[in-house]
Amino acid sequence: MLRGLKLLDRQFNDVDIPYLQELPESGLRENVSLEFKRQIERKESLLKEVCAFANTIGGDLLIGIEEEDGEPSAVLGVQADNLSRDAYELRLSQQIRSGIEPTVPFYIHCHQLENESILTHIRVEQSLIGPHRLVATHKFFERVSSSSVEMSMDNLREAFGALSELESQALAHHQIRISNNPYIGHNQDAVTVYIHIIPVASLRRRLAIPVTSIPPLQLVQPPGLTYTHSRIDHRGYMLRTTRGDINIMSHTGRNGIVEGAFEILPREDDHLGQALWWVPVHDQWVTNFAGDVIQFLRQHGENGPAFICVSLKNSRGLRGYRDRLFRNEEGAFLEETLNCEPTYLENLETEGTTAMKKSLDVIWNGLGYQKSPNYDGDGNWVPVHR
Repeated sequence: MLRGLKLLDRQFNDVDIPYLQELPESGLRENVSLEFKRQIERKESLLKEVCAFANTIGGDLLIGIEEEDGEPSAVLGVQADNLSRDAYELRLSQQIRSGIEPTVPFYIHCHQLENESILTHIRVEQSLIGPHRLVATHKFFERVSSSSVEMSMDNLREAFGALSELESQALAHHQIRISNNPYIGHNQDAVTVYIHIIPVASLRRRLAIPVTSIPPLQLVQPPGLTYTHSRIDHRGYMLRTTRGDINIMSHTGRNGIVEGAFEILPREDDHLGQALWWVPVHDQWVTNFAGDVIQFLRQHGENGPAFICVSLKNSRGLRGYRDRLFRNEEGAFLEETLNCEPTYLENLETEGTTAMKKSLDVIWNGLGYQKSPNYDGDGNWVPVHR
């Protein structure tokens, strides 16, 4: 018997047909996180329920269950318009993904019943990046008791304020780490590049990385290393490497926030003497780091959203250098620190080159270029090997 249980107390993949067939005897009722539907006649009805769950605390939508006064009375399923189970599931998924913005985190499974009808289970996670709205009508919905209703103006203001606050929290963490990093950034003759990839789930304290069980992260590491040191502390896993006299550091926090930093030392120039140069290969270091981190987070079940924060510390005098023919005494950075505007990633289904383009263009803009030379006119990554 299921009496006294909520669907959300059960893992999504553990909700099977025998479990669902017991619902009429379970004592479960519709509530803020549970909705039964005999069928969905209009796409907007489906999107309304999914949107409302995402904007509240998440929940389960079951389509194909008869209910009386909020209690399930029969498990009947629905006819799938002559579609196979997989095709029907795909159609519903596409409707949800294209019909709500921003996209909501959800899982869907269509169960084939003995009478050949289909019982659909959709689990919607509470969104970390709401509020969400219907694309077609621009309406926002939320759950109030066992109903999905249009969001009040006060709740909308609160939801939008929460999203802005998350970006501020991400930026504040980034700035604190720049100011208080004990491992790198203390060489006054070098520019230090700081990168933080910060999942929103980390800011909401909903992400934990088991740092004691992961292998050493090979992040931000060019060839030719001469020294490597790693350790685990109360905050996470730290890896520090040296290439000659260049310090490189990565830190994977137990909360899922990953930090990378590396130093750019002056290069000898016939015309300018000792000068600080930002060269195309630095873009490749940055994008390789971002790509590795994104892949690492996905492997640990984190799919976004996330913020990327990038800063250059001690950047005064930094110049752009693309080849040996470039000679320019103008265009050097005047600021002591360059802070790029945070990049927001709706999900982590992206490449490092795509994720970092905005920040890299800002750096090259500051050096007098229209964009990073590692991207073509259409924004595609075409690395310059020099």
